[in-house]
Amino acid sequence: PLARLPHAGQRERGLLPLPPPKGSEGTWQSQAGGRMANASAWATALDRTPVRELLQAHQEALGRLRAELSSELQVVGSWVDDVWLLRYVLSFDGRVDAAAEAARKALEWRRNNVELIAAARSSSAPPGLSQDELRAIDAFLVSGFHGTTAFGDPIFMIRAGASNVRALMDIMSEDSVTLWMSFMSECAWQRCEAETRSRGYFVKQITLQDLAGTAFIRDSRFFRVLGQSSRMNEWLRPQLLGRMIMFNAPSWMTMAFRISSAFMSQKTLSKVWVHRARTGGDTGAACDLCPYAIQLLGGRESLPTFLGGGCSCPASGGCVGGVSNGRAVPRDASELQNHSSVLRAVRRLPPLEGATSESSFNKSGVSASGAKPRTPLPVGSGSAGRPRAEVQAPAVRHRCWDRCCRPRGRRRDAVPPLLDAPPTRT
Repeated sequence: PLARLPHAGQRERGLLPLPPPKGSEGTWQSQAGGRMANASAWATALDRTPVRELLQAHQEALGRLRAELSSELQVVGSWVDDVWLLRYVLSFDGRVDAAAEAARKALEWRRNNVELIAAARSSSAPPGLSQDELRAIDAFLVSGFHGTTAFGDPIFMIRAGASNVRALMDIMSEDSVTLWMSFMSECAWQRCEAETRSRGYFVKQITLQDLAGTAFIRDSRFFRVLGQSSRMNEWLRPQLLGRMIMFNAPSWMTMAFRISSAFMSQKTLSKVWVHRARTGGDTGAACDLCPYAIQLLGGRESLPTFLGGGCSCPASGGCVGGVSNGRAVPRDASELQNHSSVLRAVRRLPPLEGATSESSFNKSGVSASGAKPRTPLPVGSGSAGRPRAEVQAPAVRHRCWDRCCRPRGRRRDAVPPLLDAPPTRT
């Protein structure tokens, strides 16, 4: 109950951020001003700590991490700055030894995968996947990027009911699908890195997954791919995933989480929230966006109709994967021979040009350009000096957070909804 929470009235009016779920990524407590202060990247998706404040709060840990990596930093170039190191300090809760081990693995991976990084920055085909494999991914894995939030976060959408995972895994090896997953994560990572430095607060990927029409298929091959990808992102791309929100959850959702928990990273699972109100149909649900969604997305026109928004992307055949928003039937394996499209998942991503990146490595691992990363710029702020989306919307109320969404196994009052609609049982 609100009466039992400290500053309950202020929280209800949206003047104070709600505390992040226990165990969420990037919530390390640091010593500041003689008291313990929460120095997380996000208090909520709408309340973000400026990078400059985070650098100051974690100055000691950053210095220790820099000392641990002194030999590696001498050869990687100036793009590995304090903002890059800060990701590891936040994600590993100030455990410098663990952060240093993860950073070393990441630096080695980036030296050995320059071509994949360049492909991610240009939204072109990744090395190591054939044209036939790219066609299979485009046909059977209905997912892709669809715009950004008002904060610049890339939005990645998955239509599980329109995907044919079994057909995909029958055609491709687990290693090839894992490579594709890594490529997609790198596409988001490169843009989040650039936007974080430009905006002055952490920009992260937001994943929206529609489970309407999804049948329960226990394919251990795909679960292993998801598990390997999530664990890889922990050491290679810390602070990448902001939220994963699942819509239209079926009755077997709890069983699926039990299975996936054996494969996937616990940090990833802690960021999965379930939207309790039903959405869907080609015309969208008959409901308005709640204040949270308005401030995060900037309006309903950017949200697909199958999630209750107003976007249908008719010129592309649908918002995701060229599949009509009203269709939730996966393509059959026999349809692959007539499928010619590839890389639709990344077509909406603008190419990155002119910024220093890992793709500027030369063979010895030294930055070829020698350019320094852009300094984070100050941004507009709301209450408590936090960055806010520049949209006019009512404050997010506590009751609004409690109505629609809930995290798996966590308190409902710590979770915001996307749509202001009556809750339904899931």
